[in-house]
Amino acid sequence: MVRLVSLSVILCLILFLGITFFKVIMPFLLPLFLAAVVAMVSQPLLNYFVKRTKGHVRIAAGITTTIIVSAILVPLCVGIFLGSLQIFTTVVNTLDEANWKKTVQTVREKVEISNDKFHQFIDWTNQYLDKEIDPLEQTQGKKQAETVEEFIRKNLQATLVPIAKRSLGIAASTVGLLGSVFSALVAWVMFIIALYYFLADGYSLIESTQSLIPVHVDYQRRLIDQFQKVVRAVVLATFLAAIGQGLTTAIALYLVGFDHFIVFLILATITSLVPLLGSWLIWAPCAGWLMYHGHWGSAIFLIAVGTLVVGTMDNIIRTYVLQSDAKLHPLLAFVSVLGGLQMMGLWGVFIGPIVASCLHALVQIFNTELKAFSQEKFQNEGLLEVTDGAGELPATETSQPEQPVATDKTTNTATESESKPAESHPEKESQKPSS
Repeated sequence: MVRLVSLSVILCLILFLGITFFKVIMPFLLPLFLAAVVAMVSQPLLNYFVKRTKGHVRIAAGITTTIIVSAILVPLCVGIFLGSLQIFTTVVNTLDEANWKKTVQTVREKVEISNDKFHQFIDWTNQYLDKEIDPLEQTQGKKQAETVEEFIRKNLQATLVPIAKRSLGIAASTVGLLGSVFSALVAWVMFIIALYYFLADGYSLIESTQSLIPVHVDYQRRLIDQFQKVVRAVVLATFLAAIGQGLTTAIALYLVGFDHFIVFLILATITSLVPLLGSWLIWAPCAGWLMYHGHWGSAIFLIAVGTLVVGTMDNIIRTYVLQSDAKLHPLLAFVSVLGGLQMMGLWGVFIGPIVASCLHALVQIFNTELKAFSQEKFQNEGLLEVTDGAGELPATETSQPEQPVATDKTTNTATESESKPAESHPEKESQKPSS
């Protein structure tokens, strides 16, 4: 009873601390998950550097982490810089120069009017100070000063209030932007640190965790293997689908008369990596440009290719890659991709197939355990029946079975042979002569 109470208290503490720990790491779940995924995918690269560094795992993990982070950050920074530059240029070019000049002229007029009134007030003050003080003129001077002050205040307020509102909006946006940038930097730092330790100490972390989970080690390894297969399959499917969509989009644009095949290939491939956006961001404006210039046949062809071919290529490639590599049924793979995308957004494309595959592996493990438990139970029941039957064997052995007929005849013959001499004695006695 004491042990049961102790186990209950420990279990409650584990649940409390587990929930608290989950809330603590909740802001970093996405960077940790992405680091684990990248670490699984980059195992071949890590193994290569481990061989090159003669078994120094931490040095190989540092080199692998540096290469991966550089491969992610360099294109991202270049894209952000070019995009910001293009947006700034577009905004400057789209500003209405007439309205801009009108706004500047209005502010200048307000300032000039206020300046004139202010100079008039100063001139009147100087004249007032040179004269002798008259009560009537003093009262008029106060009223005139109040009028000028009110006029200046209204003009300054009318000029500065819109500027202040815009400044507050810009300040709030700047604070929000700085907060987002800080959160992104913290997430990146967490991703880099987690990626390094997953690469350097991944196997030791798995081994130390296996002893804490009350599940057989073989089942844990099966789940880990299934998780790795699905992650690699999802990443491979994502890149293959993006390359296929980008190539198809670039070919279609080239056929309808757009040059710069490589540029459109790169742009369409990059946009295809984001399932919520897709390559329609490339071919849809081009189709609109063709319609605007009267090329209706080319526009219809481009829309048909983009909708029927490019739009369905993503789901088809993902489905068949998941079927072949992760051993998922095509329907299950298709539903998991679309359902994850609808439920979790962008990350649902990765999480949906992983959850489906791990659930499938868990069901298989549960089925194996259930069969083993059933066989063990039936064997135990069979052994109990044999044991009960063995307890009755001595009574069966003590009961004599019926003798065969041949044995009975032999016994009867022996009995008759034994009884015959007893019967022949009177005859012999009768044959003796009397004395």
